[in-house]
Amino acid sequence: MLKIKKNTTFLYLFLFTGAFNDILRLGTTDLTLFRIMLPFAIVLTLFKSKKVRKLYLLTFGIAVVSFLQSLWFCEFNDIGIQFSTNRYILYLFYYICIVAVIGSVLLIYENDKCNFQKNFLKYIVIIGIGYLLIFMYIYLGNYSYSNTNIVINNYNDYGAMITAVLPVFYFISKNKGEFFFKIYIVTAIIFLILNDCKLALLGVIVQAAIIIYFEMGNRIGYRKWLIIPTILAVLFFVFVANSIDISLHGYTWKETIVEPIRLIIRGEMYAQSNTSVSFRVNIFVVSIHWILKTKLLGIGVGNSGLLLRNILGNYGLYDSWMNRNSVALHNVFMEILLEFGVIAVIGIVCIAKKVRSVLRKRKLEQIEICFIAVIISSILWGMAPSRITTDYQIIAILSFLLLSVSKCSVPSLNTNLKIK
Repeated sequence: MLKIKKNTTFLYLFLFTGAFNDILRLGTTDLTLFRIMLPFAIVLTLFKSKKVRKLYLLTFGIAVVSFLQSLWFCEFNDIGIQFSTNRYILYLFYYICIVAVIGSVLLIYENDKCNFQKNFLKYIVIIGIGYLLIFMYIYLGNYSYSNTNIVINNYNDYGAMITAVLPVFYFISKNKGEFFFKIYIVTAIIFLILNDCKLALLGVIVQAAIIIYFEMGNRIGYRKWLIIPTILAVLFFVFVANSIDISLHGYTWKETIVEPIRLIIRGEMYAQSNTSVSFRVNIFVVSIHWILKTKLLGIGVGNSGLLLRNILGNYGLYDSWMNRNSVALHNVFMEILLEFGVIAVIGIVCIAKKVRSVLRKRKLEQIEICFIAVIISSILWGMAPSRITTDYQIIAILSFLLLSVSKCSVPSLNTNLKIK
């Protein structure tokens, strides 16, 4: 059972509504239970935590800078993108939701430091089970994703979420030997394959490699001995992917892994963007071009979608999707870098420094291995969802892992988690 303090009950409920935001809505409207609870969560976290107040103050500063970035870009660009107050406010709202989720996780930690890791792990288990059940329903129920009647979000969002929690489930199953968690991992991977979640599957492969590497390093006590074998294993994997005609849902490994990397390095685009692979490669190339063209000054929140529509509109992109008011890059890293510029680079450097500080340890605890596995693999599965910035459950998990490796006094995932 999840035993939590009374003053964190609302925060867990708020995070729960964010995790299932797309389902807990009034009919087919944009009004969700998460958005109803949002102002109360903002007020609560502002009044109860000095650190959260600093977080919102930082957000306000970034919002002002982004406003100026947007005005500058709309004057600078030569492809007809004009400034829109409504668009700016809409996309800024998405980021305020993210800050509210991060602030909620931080306040939960401050209110219950001793039990934070154990309770939040149980919360992750509950969310992970719920997402896998929905993910299974999407496939077994032949659910058809609709742009006009969104009841269940895109399967790529569910695939990314499941990939984000797999390292946690792995260590829990290893520590407690519970058969349920082993079944969960196997079932999750099977349905990632069935639902054609290519980037999520690649993320799982990377996670497995990272976990094996650090667990072996912990055993031998000196990880550097494993660097050369690891590099050789990666090169062998790329060689196999490039040489053997193995396909999944009509895509060969060469098409999915080798060719995209080659095109991105060369800065070349596919002639058309009418497949998920070519679409994401073209987005990557276009984003890199404009990041360099704008000299990392940032183009302001919400403008990257319009930029994408203008640049890729003649490349055979999905017309019905491109005509929607909200267009995402399907690549959270490129979207944030393109829109926020130098500010995004500073944030990435801060996370990279935390990763480096963990990697410098001679022996990593399980929660630290989870952190490294999820953060590094997110480079892949983070490109799967259309807009990961509205996948609040992933934001909550990343916040939990970051807090755990930064502040928590409980270093292990060896906690009493039982499914009854």
